Amino acid sequence: MSGHRVRWAGARDLLIYVSIGVGLALTVILFAIHQAKSGGTPDLPLKWMGFGVESLVVFGYVIRRFRAQWHETRYWFLLFIFAASHLLVGCAVLLRIEAVPVLYFGLILAPEFLMISALLERLLRSKS
Repeated sequence: MSGHRVRWAGARDLLIYVSIGVGLALTVILFAIHQAKSGGTPDLPLKWMGFGVESLVVFGYVIRRFRAQWHETRYWFLLFIFAASHLLVGCAVLLRIEAVPVLYFGLILAPEFLMISALLERLLRSKS
């Protein structure tokens, strides 16, 4: 019976990784189509790419760290709230500035991961 659970966990993990890869590939393809249709500049939008990679790394590590809570609806709800907040604030900032050095993304990555992890731990511990 436990062998069946291990195989299912491996299959589930593979499905998650494949979904992430397909999502990334679709994003790149849709961006390329948009650029071709709109006659956009061939320059890469590095500030947006940096923000996307930073977001994936931060939330990827958060999801990995809280693997034991994957079955809890409250965990996924809180993670969604944090991700939506991250995206809203990040987009608001990036829309107002012309360029962002890639180093800045690296500098905010660890503090953001630690802050989200600490908040999740506290909020998940204080079940109401």
